[in-house]
Amino acid sequence: MEAILLVIIIILLFWNSSLSSRIGRLERQSQSNQPPAKQSDLAPQDYQRLEAHKDVFAASSEPPAKIEPAAQPASLPEPTAASQQNISPYAWLTRIGILAIALGVVFFYKYAIDQGWISEWMRVCFGFAVGGLFVVLGELWKNKYPKYAYAISGGGILILDFTIFAAFNFYSLFPQALAIGLMAMVSALAVWLSIKRNSLALAVLGIAGAYAAPVLLSTGSNQQGLWLTYVTLLNVAVLAVGFRKFWVELLTFAFIGSVVVFGIWAAAFSTTANTWGSVAFVAVTTALLVFAGAIEFRRHYSSEQPGHSLDKNFGLFTILCGLFYYMSAYLLLDQNFHSYLPLLALLGAVIYWFSYVLVDRLDQYNTNYALSFWGTAFVVAAAYWQFSGRTFDAVLIAIAVISAILGYVVKRREFSTWGLVALYVSLLKVAFEPYQATDTQFLLNGKFALMFLETAAMVLVGWLSAKISAGGDKAMQLSEIVAGILLWIALSLDITHAYNGLGASQGLGLWWVIYPPVLAWLAYIGKRKALAGVALAMLFLGALKVLFMPYDNATYALLFNAKFGLMFLATIGFLLVSLLHNQKDNKPGDASLADVLKISASLNLWFAVSWEIVQFYSFGGSENVRNLLLSLWWMVYGVVLMVVSPVKGFGVYRQVAIIFFSLAIAKVFLYDVAALETGYRIVSFIVLGVILLSVSFAYQKNKEKIVGFLKGDNVVNKSNEK
Repeated sequence: MEAILLVIIIILLFWNSSLSSRIGRLERQSQSNQPPAKQSDLAPQDYQRLEAHKDVFAASSEPPAKIEPAAQPASLPEPTAASQQNISPYAWLTRIGILAIALGVVFFYKYAIDQGWISEWMRVCFGFAVGGLFVVLGELWKNKYPKYAYAISGGGILILDFTIFAAFNFYSLFPQALAIGLMAMVSALAVWLSIKRNSLALAVLGIAGAYAAPVLLSTGSNQQGLWLTYVTLLNVAVLAVGFRKFWVELLTFAFIGSVVVFGIWAAAFSTTANTWGSVAFVAVTTALLVFAGAIEFRRHYSSEQPGHSLDKNFGLFTILCGLFYYMSAYLLLDQNFHSYLPLLALLGAVIYWFSYVLVDRLDQYNTNYALSFWGTAFVVAAAYWQFSGRTFDAVLIAIAVISAILGYVVKRREFSTWGLVALYVSLLKVAFEPYQATDTQFLLNGKFALMFLETAAMVLVGWLSAKISAGGDKAMQLSEIVAGILLWIALSLDITHAYNGLGASQGLGLWWVIYPPVLAWLAYIGKRKALAGVALAMLFLGALKVLFMPYDNATYALLFNAKFGLMFLATIGFLLVSLLHNQKDNKPGDASLADVLKISASLNLWFAVSWEIVQFYSFGGSENVRNLLLSLWWMVYGVVLMVVSPVKGFGVYRQVAIIFFSLAIAKVFLYDVAALETGYRIVSFIVLGVILLSVSFAYQKNKEKIVGFLKGDNVVNKSNEK
């Protein structure tokens, strides 16, 4: 009964295949035997074209050639890769139908088992027969019904894989070695068909069955050597396919299959004893997929010029491989073999850098950046696992600088980019590195040395980045800004660490007052507008710092103390920076900024002396003298600004002088008249009157020159010119 049923089914399937083939041949034969079209059989539009060109035919010495219909092809052309990937709703219905048939076969197996109709061997033979028949039908129909043929072939591959799995796992009819061999043969058949038909779907289907074998055909015991060797050989086979048809998707599927098989095995059987076998598998798998994949990528590029999508996909593939290598190495070795982690990281760096060398001149953006990223990352990881503390900080800075230098030498942006990234990572590490007990000397300690080294490296790497490409100017400007701020922070921290209390405050004030003008000068000669803006911000911060700095009452002397000295230096700093912005090669809009800086300088000095008078008389003395001196200082300071204002570039001091005269008048008439004693009040009013009369007399005598002077015309007396 079982044999008869199996024979009948097989005969019916082969008869259906033969009948379909015969019908297809008859259709093609009938199409090729059709007689050529006569003139009377021509369509109306053909008559119109002939009528429109009849004069051309009449002028010709030869009669017009007889219009023959296009010859019908004997068979349909081979489907292209684009047509295979154009998935229509009918193609999906076909695939769903094949899947339904496959499920029907599975349910038939179950029903046959329940009813006892078919023995175990008969079930296996039936599965092989049906699967093989599906593959044959797909091959026979590949020209006439290409979409159906691919789905039928895929269904046959699935049935064959399931049959082998059932024979081993359900019935124990095959030994494990035979089952593995049969499944490998089915996968090889699927891959061969995929290459022949240029079908990625068939290749993935065949490879899926091969990578599923360790899971489907497992005996439940630890077979590390068998399965890891088997997966390695599969990876070699996939790479061999890649030399004929380079499919990044197939490489990615091989990677996923390797990770899944290794992950399932490691979760169940990984121990300290078999660690090195696992490490060897991880290293060999990464080297095969990345290095050999780069070789195939280069070969494919040379022959077919791949597009952007292939570059992006292969770059993503190499990133996934690097992540697998890093995570596997860390999980396998960190707990019991930590000392070997740096060596394994360096091995990963070698794999990725050699792969990068193979493809870097192809100028594939994503691939180059992905390979160079993991090459640099593995070097950094090796340093991190080998060194610690400040030693690692110094090594990380060295890696960044060397990477930038290599990028400059070979003119590759990837090196300088990852060098900058490594440098910014080291910046965070160095900035939060604490002072140690041995860091006692000012500037001569490990913390400041690291921050100074970071500053110098930032400037160098930014400069090298700008030399490689035009877009590197922005990176250089950012690096210079970060370097300027970093040096400012570094010395500020060192001052705070080395000194305490008022000494630290005065030291910070001195540094914050001196550094901004120097930085502004460097920005000016280098024409770095952004860096000049940072210097300006620091300049105002320094002025505010000094303004709120306390006096040292123990050593205080009028105008001869640290705070007044720093405020005077801040005034000079404002003036020096304003002179930089008055240069001819600056933009016209910078003149207003220069005026703001000059006004800031005048206000800073005015407040500094005024506060000195208030501070001096706060220790004792007459309030009348203090108020009188304040009034006198404001009047005298206004006169000084009036005298200085004719100097070129300082015309803004005319308006500032008038403001101080107004303040002095208001103070004398509104405050001094009530607060001062009679004698001081007399002196205050007389001095104010003398100054105002002198200004009035000068105005009446030289009215035109004064008006022009106040307007900034700088009218000069002709007699003086003579």
